[in-house]
Amino acid sequence: MVRVPPVELALIFKAYAAQSRHAPKDITDLYNLLSIAFEYPADEIGGWKIGTAPVSGTRLDAARILHALADSARQSLIVVTSGVPADRLTALIRALVAMPVPGT
Repeated sequence: MVRVPPVELALIFKAYAAQSRHAPKDITDLYNLLSIAFEYPADEIGGWKIGTAPVSGTRLDAARILHALADSARQSLIVVTSGVPADRLTALIRALVAMPVPGT
């Protein structure tokens, strides 16, 4: 049996990967994970705490990475080459990922 992580945990891992690897496939994976989280109730995808402020720990780190990605999505070569719609990616991040509190 293959264990599959909850969508939120996969999103957190993928946010770290996207930050360090700068690969278009990571942007595509982030987009797909966020799309799943948008379409399904939290209890069906293993929970979703990254959307509830305040976030802390790895969720906070991932939220920072994702919001930085949202801030630069239109100008990002990685997003452009991934084929992911930048405006939709930005909207999903803004809707589903809590904004990090300044100073945390």
